[in-house]
Amino acid sequence: MPAPWLRLILVLGIGCLILWTTRSLQPQSHKQEVSFRGKPLRIWFYGSRSNFFSEQVRNSAQTALKGVGTNAFPFLLQQLKGESATPVIYNGAYRVMPGWIRPQLIYPIAADDIRAMVFDCLWQMNAHMSGEQLQTLFEAIAGFQNPRLSLRGLRFLDTKGYPGSLTLCRELVGDPEPSVQLEAAIRLAESAISANPNDPRLAPILLDAFAAKEIRDHWVDLNWYQFQQLRPGSPSPQSTLIPSMPYPNDQSEMLKDRIKTALLRLQPYVTPEQRDRFRKLVKTQSNRLEP
Repeated sequence: MPAPWLRLILVLGIGCLILWTTRSLQPQSHKQEVSFRGKPLRIWFYGSRSNFFSEQVRNSAQTALKGVGTNAFPFLLQQLKGESATPVIYNGAYRVMPGWIRPQLIYPIAADDIRAMVFDCLWQMNAHMSGEQLQTLFEAIAGFQNPRLSLRGLRFLDTKGYPGSLTLCRELVGDPEPSVQLEAAIRLAESAISANPNDPRLAPILLDAFAAKEIRDHWVDLNWYQFQQLRPGSPSPQSTLIPSMPYPNDQSEMLKDRIKTALLRLQPYVTPEQRDRFRKLVKTQSNRLEP
């Protein structure tokens, strides 16, 4: 087939995708949606989409969410489904569109970026969530493919004292991402005072991370969420990092202290070989600190 026909088919395909995405993301009726000062929460939360990441929109959204109180939770949990996100293929097509076309198109926002922003809003609200709402959050986190989001979600559930957070940890200790395994293992080991965390997977994960700084450094990196937004009107990506929560400067050392405490609590459930390895690691690292 001649090259011009291939280009024509490609352009038509991209055009159809953009048309479909634009129509599917058009604002729907907000009659059933909670409003603040006469505007639905969706408008406050997303702004014009192209300014979704701006400080002004984020501050206004937080004011609106706090203004409606616990009525904001159903809206925020709904956003975790990513229904207002643009498809990955659309995001790529948007980047190659001519500059004069992009302002006429729906601004691309990745589903994971929306979810990260939801957690940021939930952290700032710091209000009581019902057991049913926490369960909805639990189910969403269990299905995340992005380890940065899994870590944020797990930490949020744990700070809310949700009983199901340990159940989630037992699932995530088998996650393919080592840093997610590590966070889940720490939290399960920390529960040894009030529960039986007996799980043969925990000690090896914790001992390896206690011994290897590169494992801890990787955990530190994943605890910063990197948004995938574009500069409005430009195909160039723009990196913005936000931490899951504030940490001291030497986060790797802070993490090692957490792991050490977790291993101490896990002592009744480890093998003699694992206990001996832990003692040797502590002794070796103590010797390094001596002048």
